[in-house]
This record gives sequence, structure tokens and C-alpha cells, in this order.
Amino acid sequence: MFNELPDKDYTCIVVGGSNDISHRGAVRVKVLGVTDSYEDDEQPYVYPALCMGLQQVPEVGYYLRVRFMHGDLNCGYYYGMSQTQELLPAAFTEYY
Repeated sequence: MFNELPDKDYTCIVVGGSNDISHRGAVRVKVLGVTDSYEDDEQPYVYPALCMGLQQVPEVGYYLRVRFMHGDLNCGYYYGMSQTQELLPAAFTEYY
């Protein structure tokens, strides 16, 4: 079901759960409106889109803008980060 997500940006929130033992900057996120019913340890990992100038790994409770490659829930990349749900529009962060 979730390997065919529509090609769009998703708002996610970083949740507790397992750490990324490979230290690639991945965090577990709840994809709002999609994976709300999953337990925190079952939420997908998303990885930083390194080309977007991100310098830190977001903490639990941060909101992220995420895009899933080919609609695959296991291939998510975050490129926007905020302490509140008010993320900047993509027009401001697209080429940052």
C-alpha cells in the first residue's frame, strides 16, 4: 500500500524509537495522515537530503518536510526542518 504514495511533500514529526546505528543522520518519523496508527518503533526512517545544506539531525518533536522516492515509504528524504508545524514553503527552501 505505502509503496505507491503520491509524489508530493509530506509533513512528518520526529518520534522516539530506535536510533540510526549506521549514523547516517536518519530519524524515525510519523508521516502525518499516513502512518499515524503505527507504533513509534514501526515508523519509517527518513534520511537527510545532504544537497540541501542541512547541518544537524533533528530532535524528537521536530517537524520535517519529506519526499518519498518513487512513492516508497522506505525511501524518504527530509529537507525542511522546524520546531513548529509551520514549515517554510518549498519556494523558500528549494534552492537554499
